[in-house]
Amino acid sequence: AAHRLLADHPADVVVAFHPVPVQTLSHVLIRTEPSLPLVAVGTDLVVMHAFWAAPGVRRYLVATEAARARLIRHGVAPARIEVVGLPVRHRFHEVADVERRVVRERLGLEDPERPLVLAMAGGVGFGPLERVARALAAAELPAQLAVVTGHNRRLRERLQPLVRPGRVWVEGFVENVHEWMRAADLLVTKAGPATLAEALAVGVPLVLWGAIPAQETPNVRLIVEAGAGVWAPGPRRTVRAVAHLLGNPLARARMEARARRLARPGAADRIARALIGGAPIPQGASSCPSTRR
Repeated sequence: AAHRLLADHPADVVVAFHPVPVQTLSHVLIRTEPSLPLVAVGTDLVVMHAFWAAPGVRRYLVATEAARARLIRHGVAPARIEVVGLPVRHRFHEVADVERRVVRERLGLEDPERPLVLAMAGGVGFGPLERVARALAAAELPAQLAVVTGHNRRLRERLQPLVRPGRVWVEGFVENVHEWMRAADLLVTKAGPATLAEALAVGVPLVLWGAIPAQETPNVRLIVEAGAGVWAPGPRRTVRAVAHLLGNPLARARMEARARRLARPGAADRIARALIGGAPIPQGASSCPSTRR
């Protein structure tokens, strides 16, 4: 099937964003199109499964040094790996230098001087978000609270009773999540790679309440060790962490600065240049030993 696909769609370069097709495409190209470059683009901040390591891959484009180290442990030659960052829309970086007060006024918040806590769990409103949101709303924190439920309409309906004019907002899927992140003093969320990359681009301090075991737990370590956020699993620990940080603006400022240092603006542009406008993709030796197959 992969051979027919390549025959029906002639290409100058093949790009894979998942480890499973990397394996298939690698072996097909080695047999049928050895001169056609295969580039693998990692889509997580840290975790790179062993299936990414395939002998036919010319170049790997990954998000972090931690992801690069994972590939090297899987047998990939270091020279084949480039750290480019995880792509996010330009608007996340563009809004990073806009004053919070300005963004809050743009969002229509009644008190743009009052701190804002933003709680979310990606575009699908991951289950535990409900318990976290209820705990934050009940805590009477010295802040406004906005909960974004994404495409989870049922969750939004269940949380509607929490709404308090000027204090608690419950939103569904929003197109301007970059503005909500910039308006926030703290982002309370799970450790999904896309949300974390967006938060780092904006420079918002993170309180992480959940992570998918194995897949996302390394992301927690990355954020905490960099000083860009804290790990506070469960509603009670989340509330305590949020309350502590709301009372410690210097700690929030340090976390914001470290988040910005961890961000990699222009990742999408770097990937595009590597694929179509940058230096030629090297040919020659395999990216990892074929014996690993």
